[in-house]
Amino acid sequence: MGNDNTRRAKGTGQIREVKPGVWRVRVGCGTKADGSLRQKQVTVHGSRAKAEYKAEQLYEELTENIVANSKYTLRQYYENVFLPSKAKTSKANRLAMRVAWAHVPDEWKDAEIREPSETEIQLWVNGMREGTARSAVKYLRATLRRAYGDGLLKHKPMAAKAKYENEEPARHVWDDEETAMALLAVRGLPIEPYILVALGAGLRREEAIALTWSDIECVCGVAWVNVNKTVTEADGRRNKMKTKASERRVPVTGYVAARLAEIRGTGPLMKNKNGEALSIGGLNRRWKNLWREGGHVRVNVHRPDGALLAAGVTRIPPNNLRHTHTSIMSEAGVDPTTSDAYHGHAPRSIEAKHYIKRHDGRLLSAARTCAERIDAWVRYVGAGMVH
Repeated sequence: MGNDNTRRAKGTGQIREVKPGVWRVRVGCGTKADGSLRQKQVTVHGSRAKAEYKAEQLYEELTENIVANSKYTLRQYYENVFLPSKAKTSKANRLAMRVAWAHVPDEWKDAEIREPSETEIQLWVNGMREGTARSAVKYLRATLRRAYGDGLLKHKPMAAKAKYENEEPARHVWDDEETAMALLAVRGLPIEPYILVALGAGLRREEAIALTWSDIECVCGVAWVNVNKTVTEADGRRNKMKTKASERRVPVTGYVAARLAEIRGTGPLMKNKNGEALSIGGLNRRWKNLWREGGHVRVNVHRPDGALLAAGVTRIPPNNLRHTHTSIMSEAGVDPTTSDAYHGHAPRSIEAKHYIKRHDGRLLSAARTCAERIDAWVRYVGAGMVH
Protein backbone atom coordinates (compact mmCIF):
# COMPACT_ATOMS: atom_id res chain seq x y z
CA MET A 1 0.00 0.00 0.00
CA GLY A 2 1.32 3.44 -0.83
CA ASN A 3 1.66 6.62 1.17
CA ASP A 4 -1.38 8.10 -0.58
CA ASN A 5 -4.84 6.61 -0.62
CA THR A 6 -4.62 3.32 -2.47
CA ARG A 7 -7.27 0.84 -3.45
CA ARG A 8 -7.12 -2.92 -3.03
CA ALA A 9 -9.42 -5.71 -4.18
CA LYS A 10 -12.35 -4.74 -1.96
CA GLY A 11 -10.91 -2.17 0.39
CA THR A 12 -9.25 1.19 0.74
CA GLY A 13 -6.25 2.02 2.83
CA GLN A 14 -3.88 4.80 3.80
CA ILE A 15 -0.45 4.86 5.40
CA ARG A 16 0.75 8.28 6.48
CA GLU A 17 3.94 9.22 8.34
CA VAL A 18 2.81 11.77 10.94
CA LYS A 19 6.36 12.26 12.19
CA PRO A 20 9.67 10.44 11.77
CA GLY A 21 9.20 6.80 12.70
CA VAL A 22 5.48 7.15 13.54
CA TRP A 23 2.91 5.94 11.01
CA ARG A 24 -0.87 6.32 10.93
CA VAL A 25 -2.42 3.24 9.31
CA ARG A 26 -6.07 3.26 8.26
CA VAL A 27 -7.85 0.45 6.40
CA GLY A 28 -11.51 0.30 5.29
CA CYS A 29 -13.63 -2.47 3.81
CA GLY A 30 -17.39 -2.89 3.39
CA THR A 31 -20.18 -0.95 5.09
CA LYS A 32 -21.91 -1.00 8.45
CA ALA A 33 -25.65 -1.28 8.99
CA ASP A 34 -26.00 2.50 8.82
CA GLY A 35 -24.18 2.65 5.49
CA SER A 36 -20.91 4.06 6.85
CA LEU A 37 -17.53 2.56 5.98
CA ARG A 38 -16.21 -0.27 8.18
CA GLN A 39 -12.63 0.71 9.01
CA LYS A 40 -9.82 0.30 11.50
CA GLN A 41 -7.03 2.71 12.39
CA VAL A 42 -3.86 2.24 14.42
CA THR A 43 -0.59 4.05 15.07
CA VAL A 44 2.60 2.10 14.34
CA HIS A 45 6.09 2.98 15.60
CA GLY A 46 9.01 1.82 13.50
CA SER A 47 9.79 1.34 9.83
CA ARG A 48 7.52 1.72 6.82
CA ALA A 49 7.69 -2.04 6.27
CA LYS A 50 6.25 -2.58 9.76
CA ALA A 51 3.40 -0.17 8.98
CA GLU A 52 2.63 -1.96 5.72
CA TYR A 53 2.61 -5.32 7.47
CA LYS A 54 0.15 -3.95 10.04
CA ALA A 55 -2.07 -2.66 7.23
CA GLU A 56 -2.15 -6.16 5.75
CA GLN A 57 -3.21 -7.57 9.12
CA LEU A 58 -6.01 -5.03 9.51
CA TYR A 59 -7.28 -5.77 6.00
CA GLU A 60 -7.34 -9.51 6.71
CA GLU A 61 -9.30 -8.92 9.93
CA LEU A 62 -11.89 -6.84 8.09
CA THR A 63 -12.29 -9.20 5.15
CA GLU A 64 -12.56 -12.35 7.24
CA ASN A 65 -15.63 -11.05 9.06
CA ILE A 66 -19.20 -11.65 8.06
CA VAL A 67 -21.19 -9.31 5.82
CA ALA A 68 -22.95 -6.52 7.65
CA ASN A 69 -26.75 -6.19 7.56
CA SER A 70 -27.08 -9.99 7.98
CA LYS A 71 -28.88 -11.63 10.89
CA TYR A 72 -26.71 -13.91 13.00
CA THR A 73 -27.17 -15.52 16.35
CA LEU A 74 -24.60 -14.86 19.06
CA ARG A 75 -23.46 -18.47 18.77
CA GLN A 76 -22.88 -18.20 15.01
CA TYR A 77 -20.96 -14.96 15.37
CA TYR A 78 -18.81 -16.28 18.23
CA GLU A 79 -17.91 -19.54 16.48
CA ASN A 80 -17.49 -18.18 12.93
CA VAL A 81 -15.93 -14.76 13.57
CA PHE A 82 -14.76 -14.08 17.12
CA LEU A 83 -12.97 -17.38 17.81
CA PRO A 84 -11.15 -17.50 14.42
CA SER A 85 -9.94 -13.94 15.02
CA LYS A 86 -8.27 -15.13 18.26
CA ALA A 87 -6.48 -18.09 16.66
CA LYS A 88 -3.05 -16.50 17.26
CA THR A 89 -3.59 -15.92 20.99
CA SER A 90 -2.03 -18.22 23.59
CA LYS A 91 -3.46 -21.63 24.41
CA ALA A 92 -4.26 -20.45 27.94
CA ASN A 93 -6.33 -17.52 26.62
CA ARG A 94 -8.23 -19.73 24.19
CA LEU A 95 -9.03 -22.15 27.01
CA ALA A 96 -10.19 -19.25 29.20
CA MET A 97 -12.50 -18.08 26.38
CA ARG A 98 -13.95 -21.58 26.04
CA VAL A 99 -14.64 -21.80 29.78
CA ALA A 100 -16.21 -18.32 29.85
CA TRP A 101 -18.36 -19.09 26.79
CA ALA A 102 -19.77 -22.19 28.53
CA HIS A 103 -21.34 -19.91 31.17
CA VAL A 104 -23.22 -17.74 28.65
CA PRO A 105 -26.96 -18.67 28.76
CA ASP A 106 -28.19 -20.74 25.80
CA GLU A 107 -31.10 -18.36 25.24
CA TRP A 108 -28.60 -15.59 24.51
CA LYS A 109 -26.49 -17.81 22.27
CA ASP A 110 -29.39 -18.98 20.10
CA ALA A 111 -31.10 -15.60 19.76
CA GLU A 112 -30.25 -12.91 17.20
CA ILE A 113 -27.14 -11.08 18.35
CA ARG A 114 -28.01 -8.25 20.74
CA GLU A 115 -26.80 -6.57 23.91
CA PRO A 116 -28.39 -8.01 27.07
CA SER A 117 -29.85 -5.46 29.45
CA GLU A 118 -27.99 -4.51 32.63
CA THR A 119 -30.61 -6.35 34.68
CA GLU A 120 -30.14 -9.53 32.64
CA ILE A 121 -26.36 -9.33 33.04
CA GLN A 122 -26.59 -8.70 36.78
CA LEU A 123 -28.92 -11.66 37.30
CA TRP A 124 -26.55 -13.78 35.19
CA VAL A 125 -23.40 -12.97 37.17
CA ASN A 126 -25.17 -13.44 40.50
CA GLY A 127 -25.22 -17.16 39.81
CA MET A 128 -21.43 -17.44 39.39
CA ARG A 129 -18.36 -17.16 41.54
CA GLU A 130 -16.51 -13.85 41.48
CA GLY A 131 -13.58 -14.90 39.26
CA THR A 132 -15.81 -16.83 36.85
CA ALA A 133 -18.21 -13.90 36.53
CA ARG A 134 -15.37 -11.47 35.82
CA SER A 135 -13.97 -13.68 33.05
CA ALA A 136 -17.37 -14.41 31.48
CA VAL A 137 -18.29 -10.70 31.37
CA LYS A 138 -14.89 -9.85 29.88
CA TYR A 139 -15.23 -12.20 26.91
CA LEU A 140 -18.92 -11.51 26.33
CA ARG A 141 -18.07 -7.80 26.17
CA ALA A 142 -15.20 -8.49 23.73
CA THR A 143 -17.50 -10.53 21.46
CA LEU A 144 -20.24 -7.88 21.41
CA ARG A 145 -17.71 -5.07 20.88
CA ARG A 146 -16.38 -6.86 17.81
CA ALA A 147 -19.95 -7.30 16.54
CA TYR A 148 -20.46 -3.57 17.03
CA GLY A 149 -17.35 -2.88 14.95
CA ASP A 150 -18.80 -5.07 12.21
CA GLY A 151 -22.01 -3.07 12.16
CA LEU A 152 -24.23 -5.75 13.73
CA LEU A 153 -25.08 -3.59 16.74
CA LYS A 154 -26.14 0.05 16.55
CA HIS A 155 -24.76 1.11 19.92
CA LYS A 156 -21.51 0.30 21.69
CA PRO A 157 -22.42 -2.52 24.10
CA MET A 158 -21.59 -3.05 27.77
CA ALA A 159 -20.07 0.30 28.67
CA ALA A 160 -16.66 0.01 30.33
CA LYS A 161 -17.80 2.16 33.26
CA ALA A 162 -20.48 -0.40 34.16
CA LYS A 163 -19.20 -2.95 36.69
CA TYR A 164 -21.13 -6.17 36.92
CA GLU A 165 -20.35 -7.82 40.25
CA ASN A 166 -21.97 -10.89 41.72
CA GLU A 167 -23.72 -10.35 45.01
CA GLU A 168 -22.08 -13.22 46.87
CA PRO A 169 -21.58 -12.94 50.64
CA ALA A 170 -18.16 -12.03 51.94
CA ARG A 171 -15.44 -14.68 51.79
CA HIS A 172 -15.81 -17.17 54.58
CA VAL A 173 -12.84 -18.45 56.56
CA TRP A 174 -12.66 -21.24 59.10
CA ASP A 175 -12.55 -20.35 62.77
CA ASP A 176 -9.97 -21.93 65.09
CA GLU A 177 -12.12 -24.95 65.90
CA GLU A 178 -12.98 -25.71 62.26
CA THR A 179 -9.30 -25.36 61.34
CA ALA A 180 -8.32 -27.97 63.91
CA MET A 181 -11.23 -30.26 62.94
CA ALA A 182 -10.20 -30.11 59.28
CA LEU A 183 -6.54 -30.86 60.01
CA LEU A 184 -7.50 -33.94 62.03
CA ALA A 185 -10.22 -35.13 59.61
CA VAL A 186 -7.90 -35.29 56.58
CA ARG A 187 -5.05 -37.19 58.27
CA GLY A 188 -3.81 -39.87 55.89
CA LEU A 189 -5.81 -38.64 52.88
CA PRO A 190 -4.04 -37.73 49.59
CA ILE A 191 -5.24 -34.14 49.91
CA GLU A 192 -3.61 -33.66 53.34
CA PRO A 193 -0.29 -32.21 52.03
CA TYR A 194 -2.20 -29.44 50.21
CA ILE A 195 -4.22 -28.55 53.29
CA LEU A 196 -1.08 -28.52 55.44
CA VAL A 197 0.85 -26.04 53.25
CA ALA A 198 -2.19 -23.90 52.34
CA LEU A 199 -3.61 -23.72 55.85
CA GLY A 200 -0.32 -23.88 57.73
CA ALA A 201 1.86 -21.72 55.47
CA GLY A 202 -0.74 -19.51 53.76
CA LEU A 203 0.15 -20.57 50.21
CA ARG A 204 -2.05 -19.84 47.23
CA ARG A 205 -3.63 -22.86 45.57
CA GLU A 206 -1.46 -22.40 42.45
CA GLU A 207 1.68 -22.14 44.61
CA ALA A 208 0.88 -25.17 46.76
CA ILE A 209 0.14 -27.51 43.87
CA ALA A 210 3.41 -26.52 42.15
CA LEU A 211 5.50 -27.71 45.12
CA THR A 212 7.63 -30.83 45.21
CA TRP A 213 8.83 -32.50 48.40
CA SER A 214 12.34 -31.23 47.67
CA ASP A 215 10.97 -27.68 48.13
CA ILE A 216 10.29 -28.45 51.82
CA GLU A 217 13.24 -28.63 54.22
CA CYS A 218 12.51 -30.08 57.67
CA VAL A 219 15.16 -28.91 60.16
CA CYS A 220 14.92 -29.05 63.98
CA GLY A 221 11.13 -29.07 64.09
CA VAL A 222 10.76 -26.32 61.48
CA ALA A 223 9.60 -26.97 57.92
CA TRP A 224 10.98 -24.35 55.52
CA VAL A 225 8.81 -24.08 52.39
CA ASN A 226 10.52 -22.65 49.31
CA VAL A 227 7.89 -20.94 47.13
CA ASN A 228 9.46 -20.21 43.74
CA LYS A 229 6.96 -21.33 41.11
CA THR A 230 3.27 -21.39 40.36
CA VAL A 231 0.91 -23.36 38.16
CA THR A 232 -1.17 -21.80 35.38
CA GLU A 233 -4.76 -22.89 35.92
CA ALA A 234 -5.68 -22.93 32.22
CA ASP A 235 -2.96 -25.25 30.90
CA GLY A 236 -1.18 -26.58 34.00
CA ARG A 237 2.24 -25.16 33.14
CA ARG A 238 4.68 -24.39 35.96
CA ASN A 239 6.00 -20.84 35.74
CA LYS A 240 8.19 -18.50 37.73
CA MET A 241 6.56 -16.15 40.23
CA LYS A 242 5.23 -12.91 38.79
CA THR A 243 6.75 -10.62 41.43
CA LYS A 244 9.87 -10.63 43.56
CA ALA A 245 7.79 -10.48 46.75
CA SER A 246 5.90 -13.66 45.79
CA GLU A 247 9.14 -15.66 45.64
CA ARG A 248 9.85 -16.45 49.28
CA ARG A 249 10.98 -18.99 51.87
CA VAL A 250 8.53 -19.35 54.75
CA PRO A 251 8.82 -21.36 57.97
CA VAL A 252 6.15 -23.63 59.47
CA THR A 253 6.26 -25.02 63.00
CA GLY A 254 4.14 -27.05 65.40
CA TYR A 255 1.59 -29.65 64.30
CA VAL A 256 1.79 -28.77 60.60
CA ALA A 257 5.60 -29.05 60.49
CA ALA A 258 5.46 -32.38 62.36
CA ARG A 259 2.92 -33.81 59.90
CA LEU A 260 4.94 -32.64 56.89
CA ALA A 261 8.01 -34.38 58.27
CA GLU A 262 6.00 -37.53 59.05
CA ILE A 263 4.36 -37.94 55.62
CA ARG A 264 7.33 -36.63 53.63
CA GLY A 265 7.72 -38.33 50.26
CA THR A 266 9.39 -37.77 46.90
CA GLY A 267 8.36 -36.10 43.68
CA PRO A 268 5.34 -33.76 43.48
CA LEU A 269 3.66 -32.74 46.72
CA MET A 270 0.27 -33.57 45.23
CA LYS A 271 0.04 -36.64 42.99
CA ASN A 272 -2.72 -38.20 40.94
CA LYS A 273 -3.39 -41.95 41.03
CA ASN A 274 -0.69 -42.45 38.37
CA GLY A 275 1.94 -40.83 40.57
CA GLU A 276 2.19 -37.72 38.38
CA ALA A 277 1.74 -34.09 39.41
CA LEU A 278 -1.91 -33.36 40.20
CA SER A 279 -3.68 -30.76 38.08
CA ILE A 280 -5.69 -27.89 39.55
CA GLY A 281 -8.84 -29.52 38.20
CA GLY A 282 -7.92 -32.73 39.99
CA LEU A 283 -7.35 -30.83 43.23
CA ASN A 284 -10.72 -29.09 42.89
CA ARG A 285 -12.45 -32.45 42.44
CA ARG A 286 -10.75 -33.89 45.52
CA TRP A 287 -11.71 -30.79 47.46
CA LYS A 288 -15.34 -31.10 46.36
CA ASN A 289 -15.43 -34.76 47.39
CA LEU A 290 -14.55 -33.81 50.97
CA TRP A 291 -18.19 -32.67 51.28
CA ARG A 292 -19.67 -35.46 49.20
CA GLU A 293 -22.96 -36.87 50.51
CA GLY A 294 -23.05 -40.42 51.75
CA GLY A 295 -20.84 -40.34 54.82
CA HIS A 296 -17.13 -40.71 55.36
CA VAL A 297 -16.12 -43.59 53.07
CA ARG A 298 -12.43 -44.42 52.54
CA VAL A 299 -12.77 -47.38 50.18
CA ASN A 300 -11.04 -45.34 47.46
CA VAL A 301 -8.51 -42.97 49.03
CA HIS A 302 -8.58 -40.77 45.94
CA ARG A 303 -12.28 -40.09 46.61
CA PRO A 304 -12.51 -39.44 50.36
CA ASP A 305 -16.27 -38.98 50.29
CA GLY A 306 -17.58 -36.72 53.00
CA ALA A 307 -14.47 -36.42 55.18
CA LEU A 308 -15.13 -32.79 56.12
CA LEU A 309 -18.90 -33.11 55.80
CA ALA A 310 -18.85 -35.78 58.50
CA ALA A 311 -16.64 -33.55 60.67
CA GLY A 312 -19.12 -30.68 60.41
CA VAL A 313 -16.66 -28.29 58.75
CA THR A 314 -18.11 -25.43 56.69
CA ARG A 315 -17.48 -25.75 52.96
CA ILE A 316 -15.26 -22.99 51.55
CA PRO A 317 -13.28 -22.64 48.28
CA PRO A 318 -9.76 -24.16 48.44
CA ASN A 319 -8.13 -20.73 48.07
CA ASN A 320 -9.84 -19.60 51.27
CA LEU A 321 -7.41 -21.70 53.29
CA ARG A 322 -4.91 -18.93 52.58
CA HIS A 323 -7.41 -16.36 53.86
CA THR A 324 -7.95 -18.50 56.95
CA HIS A 325 -4.20 -18.52 57.65
CA THR A 326 -4.05 -14.74 57.19
CA SER A 327 -6.95 -14.34 59.61
CA ILE A 328 -5.31 -16.59 62.23
CA MET A 329 -2.05 -14.68 61.92
CA SER A 330 -3.83 -11.34 62.30
CA GLU A 331 -5.81 -12.49 65.35
CA ALA A 332 -2.59 -13.84 66.88
CA GLY A 333 -1.16 -10.29 66.82
CA VAL A 334 1.35 -10.55 63.96
CA ASP A 335 2.05 -7.10 62.51
CA PRO A 336 0.76 -6.45 58.93
CA THR A 337 4.24 -5.88 57.47
CA THR A 338 5.46 -9.31 58.56
CA SER A 339 2.19 -10.93 57.49
CA ASP A 340 2.53 -9.37 54.02
CA ALA A 341 6.09 -10.65 53.69
CA TYR A 342 5.01 -14.12 54.85
CA HIS A 343 2.20 -14.32 52.30
CA GLY A 344 4.17 -12.87 49.39
CA HIS A 345 2.43 -9.50 49.17
CA ALA A 346 4.22 -6.39 47.96
CA PRO A 347 5.13 -3.89 50.73
CA ARG A 348 2.29 -1.52 51.59
CA SER A 349 4.44 1.56 52.23
CA ILE A 350 7.74 3.17 51.29
CA GLU A 351 9.06 2.44 54.79
CA ALA A 352 8.23 -1.25 54.47
CA LYS A 353 9.77 -1.40 51.01
CA HIS A 354 13.08 0.34 51.74
CA TYR A 355 13.71 0.26 55.48
CA ILE A 356 12.01 -2.81 56.98
CA LYS A 357 13.87 -5.80 55.63
CA ARG A 358 12.27 -9.22 55.48
CA HIS A 359 14.39 -11.76 57.36
CA ASP A 360 13.96 -15.29 58.62
CA GLY A 361 13.84 -14.28 62.29
CA ARG A 362 10.69 -12.18 61.89
CA LEU A 363 9.00 -14.83 59.76
CA LEU A 364 9.91 -17.63 62.18
CA SER A 365 8.55 -15.67 65.12
CA ALA A 366 5.28 -15.10 63.20
CA ALA A 367 5.08 -18.79 62.29
CA ARG A 368 5.53 -19.86 65.92
CA THR A 369 2.88 -17.42 67.09
CA CYS A 370 0.44 -18.76 64.53
CA ALA A 371 1.34 -22.40 65.24
CA GLU A 372 0.76 -21.98 68.99
CA ARG A 373 -2.83 -20.95 68.28
CA ILE A 374 -3.46 -23.82 65.84
CA ASP A 375 -1.77 -26.44 68.05
CA ALA A 376 -3.83 -25.46 71.08
CA TRP A 377 -7.06 -26.07 69.18
CA VAL A 378 -5.75 -29.31 67.63
CA ARG A 379 -5.07 -30.65 71.13
CA TYR A 380 -8.47 -29.47 72.37
CA VAL A 381 -10.43 -30.92 69.44
CA GLY A 382 -8.34 -34.10 69.44
CA ALA A 383 -9.06 -34.68 73.12
CA GLY A 384 -12.76 -34.27 72.44
CA MET A 385 -12.64 -36.79 69.58
CA VAL A 386 -10.95 -39.34 71.88
CA HIS A 387 -13.62 -38.97 74.55
